[in-house]
Amino acid sequence: MFENITFYLIPVLTFFLVMSFLYLLYELLNAKRLRIRSRLEGLSLKQVRIAEDILDRPFRERTLMVFSQWLASSAAKVTPVELTKRIDRKLERAGRPQNMKAIEFLVVEGLIALVMLFLCVVILRGLHYSFLISLVLTLGVILLSLAIPWLLVTRIELKRTRSIRKSLPDIMDLIVVSVEAGLSLDMALTKVVEKYKGFVAQEFQRVIRDIQLGKPRKEAFKDMTDRVKIEELSSLVNAIVQSEQLGVGLGYALRIQADLIREKRQQWIEAQAMKAPIKMLFPLVFCIFPCMFIIILGPALITLIKALKGV
Repeated sequence: MFENITFYLIPVLTFFLVMSFLYLLYELLNAKRLRIRSRLEGLSLKQVRIAEDILDRPFRERTLMVFSQWLASSAAKVTPVELTKRIDRKLERAGRPQNMKAIEFLVVEGLIALVMLFLCVVILRGLHYSFLISLVLTLGVILLSLAIPWLLVTRIELKRTRSIRKSLPDIMDLIVVSVEAGLSLDMALTKVVEKYKGFVAQEFQRVIRDIQLGKPRKEAFKDMTDRVKIEELSSLVNAIVQSEQLGVGLGYALRIQADLIREKRQQWIEAQAMKAPIKMLFPLVFCIFPCMFIIILGPALITLIKALKGV
């Protein structure tokens, strides 16, 4: 009787645990948006507001939101500073997906590991494996669940880098034409933001915003190169800074950099094309060659087997 109840109870508990985890994950990803909304409400003209009763607030603000904030603050207290900085740099290079902070990333990673641990224990308990095998499989699942967020962020970072490297030469042509037509560098970057949609335009928009907020242009461009680790962009920023310090014509310096960036992109495309035969080797050996051997040698092998049976 008890085994039958357990058989129906485990899927129900697993379902509620997974749904609670997904809802908590949604709240963590939208925490920044809620903070911004609360700040805007604080800056409104209405200074005197009647205090709301806690029972009148939505359910998520009274329960899950408070729990997620407490969980993030608790994780911030025990997380090493160097690890937090490392995760923050990686998220910054990935374009800050979902406006996620380092502590929120660690909380999500820990929650995924806990859910996978629970599911692994439930499944292995039903399969009746030995303790050693269960321990090894559980550790493997936990390590895999901890590595999956890192792999996803790394994939986003690589995709972002490829997109920037691909679109940078065309954007440089627009900047060069705008500067040579008499526009300042800030106005040229504004034209890029208006004409293009992508990661490069987002980075230039952030540079313009930083300059408007009072940050020196050199530091704003340096922060951009720290966020985007691309050699072509670093060379462009160095050329802009040196032209301002040495008094060299900005249009001439940008023209040289545009030619260099386009040449480097051509070299990168040629390098990727040279890697294509090596990448084709694996599907060729393990997928195409076996099929060809079966088609070519199959009839001969069948004839040989019949001949041997006749003997």
